[in-house]
Formats: sequence, C-alpha cells, structure tokens
Amino acid sequence: MARQPTSRDVAKLAGVSQTTVSYVMSGRRTVSPETEKRVQIAMKELGYQPHAGARSLRSRKSRVLGVVIPYHEGADGADQHYMLISLAQLLREHDFDLLLITANEGAAGLRRVMTTALCDGLFIMEVRFNDPRLEVVAEGKIPTVFVGTPGPGPFRSPIQSIDVDYYEAGTQAVHRIRDAGARNVAFVHSASADVQSLNFVAQFKQAVVDTAGELGIPLLSRTCGTGIQAIRHLVGQIAGEGRVDSYILGPTISADDWCNALMDLGIRPGRDVSLVASGWHAERAHCLFDVDHFDTRPDELLRRAVEMLVAQIDGEPRKETDADIEAWAHESMASEDFEAKIRRPVHGLTLLDPIFVPGNTVIEADRS
Repeated sequence: MARQPTSRDVAKLAGVSQTTVSYVMSGRRTVSPETEKRVQIAMKELGYQPHAGARSLRSRKSRVLGVVIPYHEGADGADQHYMLISLAQLLREHDFDLLLITANEGAAGLRRVMTTALCDGLFIMEVRFNDPRLEVVAEGKIPTVFVGTPGPGPFRSPIQSIDVDYYEAGTQAVHRIRDAGARNVAFVHSASADVQSLNFVAQFKQAVVDTAGELGIPLLSRTCGTGIQAIRHLVGQIAGEGRVDSYILGPTISADDWCNALMDLGIRPGRDVSLVASGWHAERAHCLFDVDHFDTRPDELLRRAVEMLVAQIDGEPRKETDADIEAWAHESMASEDFEAKIRRPVHGLTLLDPIFVPGNTVIEADRS
C-alpha cells in the first residue's frame, strides 16, 4: 500500500518549512500569497488531504452539516434511507460531510446537539406543524433548513423551510378520481399517531377531506397499519361493504401492497376500482401495476435544500432591510388564521408543486 503524503512531503516539494505548511492550513499566521500558492500546488500535486481539525481552524468551519431525523413508529425506512444517501452525495459536491443525528428526545435533544458545535448548519426532517424545534434553532441562530413546514411563518434568517405542496396533491387526487367517475371514495391514511402528526401527512389528509366535501363526494376515511397483513385485512373490510369504487392512499400507505391485496380479492385496479396514491416509486415497485401517483420530487427537494443551506454558510449573509421587517410583520399578522393549511407561500418557505403521474390504476383516466 502506497504511503500517504505528509505535511513534511508538502513542505519539501514547496520549498518551505513544515511550520509554514502548518500556517497555511491553520491560518494562525499570515503567509505571503506566493508562498501560500506554492504550498497549495504542492498539496494538490501530492494528493495531500489536510487533517479536518487543521482545516476547520483556518476556516472556522467544520464543513459538516447535520441532518436531524428522528425514527418513529410507521416511518418509511426505505424513503428515509434514500433521502439520507442522496443528501450525503449532494453535500460532497459542495465539500461538506453529513452527520446523522437521531435526536428522538425532540427539542431537548436538538439543543444538546447544538451546544457541541459539531455542525455548521442543520437539516431538520420529519417536521410537524408548530414544531418545537423551530424555537430551539431560532434561539441558537444556527443556519437551518426545515425539509417540511414547521409553522405559519414567516421564517427569518438563518431559518428557511422547503416542502412539496401536499395540500395541492390531495386536492388534485380527489379531482382525478372525480373526473374518472368516482361516486364513493375510500381514503386510507396511517394509523400511527407519529405519522399523522407530520405536516405533509396532515396537509394531504386535510386537502382530501376539504375537496371531497366541496365536490359532494362521499368519503369513507380509514386508518391502516403497516405491512401486507394489516392492509389485506382492511381491504377485505372495505371491499366487503360493496359500495366503494375508488381509493386514495395517503403518505406512507404502500400502493404496491394495496394493489396486491385488491387482486387477491379478485378486484383489479384500473378496471373494477380506481386508485390514486400520494406517492410511488416505479424503480422499487413490487406489484404488476403502473400506479397513478404524485411525483413529490425528492431529488429536486433535497438539491434545493442543500443549495439554500450552503448559500447561508458559504455565501455573504443578507442584511435585513426596513422593507423586509415591514413585510415580515405584515405576513405574521396575516398568518394568524393560518392553522394547518398552506394556502400561499410565506417568507422563508419554498413550496414545490407536486407532479401527477398517470398510470393504469384509474378507470377511464385521461392518458394524454
């Protein structure tokens, strides 16, 4: 195995002392631009990677970003794993590493993590409306991006929020099956209290209930546990009533398992009943259907979240103006009746539009 280059090798190639190399890396003393350039060229030529501690001394940054993602009952482990891997890859493009923080004790755990100063910034996931962690990061003034909507806003620097508009997705789901002739709809959502409290889940549910009521569509709302056995049992119960002609599946409900359970009862999605899922992954599918669903754009969501946080850390901080403060005050007053609905963007919140992807599980759906 080839020997890893050392700072002594860098000093020899650059024609400087080892102490000078240390000064260049740590920034403890001023070094002429010419000398610094020679050292940097030597480091690149040798493939020398400075110790993270030395690099952080110079920049006063750890180049580490933390992601806070508590684990709970009913969580979609596959989706969480995908997002963590994607997030780590995106951060490497910006020369950051990722620290996974499973602070299940909530706000207290987050406050403990922040006091260690291990991270330059934080991503907060599994976000609830009026999330208590919002106040903690606001007090700590650490750059933070909530991947989800933690409250009515507005969100002031260094806090930003980004999410998919799940209220819009729920609204579109009802309209899609209505246009396909739905008369009696079963809406299935998670039985887990932890999952129900997540903002994106609550947004989708509220939209389905609101829109079905506005359109006069009878809605049978049922909760479901995880796993094929729980789904098969519930499908049998609903199908046994003999009046449901359409299904809308909320976040974390497996469309694959639902389609398989229907087929087990001789009910074919897209022929006998319509089915629209809040999300689905064709590349991870384990059913023989192309499910009508919403692309919630996880790659775009994470890319934008990374850009937002990196810009706060590596970019020039934007100063608040009198106009900003006046606008924020106006938004704060206007959001008093906001409740749990995202009706419009607020300062510091970015909402991505969901993209409906037609498949073959809606009867007579428009395939154009």
